[in-house]
Amino acid sequence: MYHLAVTFTKFAALCGVVLALSATVSRADGVTAYIPLNLEPEMERQIERVLILANEPILKRPFAVALVEMALPEACRVDKPLCERVRKYLERYSRDYAVTHASATGSVTHGADVVVPNSYGMPMQSKWEVSAQGYYQPGDYLMASVGGVAYDGRVSPVGSMVSLGTNWAQLDLGYRPHWMSPMTDSSMMISTEAPTMISATLSNYEPLWGIGLQYEFFWGVMSRSDHILYGGVESSGDPRLFGALVAAATAGAGLTVAADVAGLTAPVARLPSLVQRTAVRGCAVSADVSELATRIALHGLRPGRAAPGLDGPPCWSRS
Repeated sequence: MYHLAVTFTKFAALCGVVLALSATVSRADGVTAYIPLNLEPEMERQIERVLILANEPILKRPFAVALVEMALPEACRVDKPLCERVRKYLERYSRDYAVTHASATGSVTHGADVVVPNSYGMPMQSKWEVSAQGYYQPGDYLMASVGGVAYDGRVSPVGSMVSLGTNWAQLDLGYRPHWMSPMTDSSMMISTEAPTMISATLSNYEPLWGIGLQYEFFWGVMSRSDHILYGGVESSGDPRLFGALVAAATAGAGLTVAADVAGLTAPVARLPSLVQRTAVRGCAVSADVSELATRIALHGLRPGRAAPGLDGPPCWSRS
């Protein structure tokens, strides 16, 4: 078991240091918007192919618009029609403000009332679902995004956030979704299976230092749970979740090695001795032609009762 204590104060200090270092870089581009995770499947696959042709590892989502734009020249050398279709889609992000996404669906349902996979907690019995996304960028280093997903029984402000920083370090404050996995249909770390939690996220969209270094750190507040189990004691509160992903890619070889981490913190008021519990879930390796993902669970914990807001059983107790 790997232990890591992460509080909001420490996370804020990390953000401050990284943003300060980023500001000293002589060439620093501004913030970027994100492509919605609930994009139409055809366009999503085309964007993924652009990144693959440019040897950009697909380990986390949502994709940064600026990252896709940087991948276009390399992709155009191989598949120009594909490049033109994706370039046309990205034109909506070329202005200072725009509505970039709007969708509405209806359905006739019957059968079991289960949750639709990767749909922000939407039940199968929901007869409708709408989503929208827009942004306003008053300057190169500041952007405000407004979005949401609604269905029977819930309205969630998915994609609503304030972003500031540079290409080396962008800080997103708000309801930014997280997906840490090379897979498109599931994730062992965190995905969109549950409603998006409010969080602070620090990441880069342009690979660093010639080794394709990418990182993402987030600290979020999950929904309230009355079933937080630790040491045989059950308590209530709003669990805090910390997650991280660090990846590096070899130049020209199409090989990427990544490690991701997630940890859950229970309410301090009821459990003052509990520190951040973090489990290393393994690494993912991808290649040009085929993609291999190996997940290794290294932990000395046994699962407790799952808390809402995380894909999989996030609450753990000592074994």
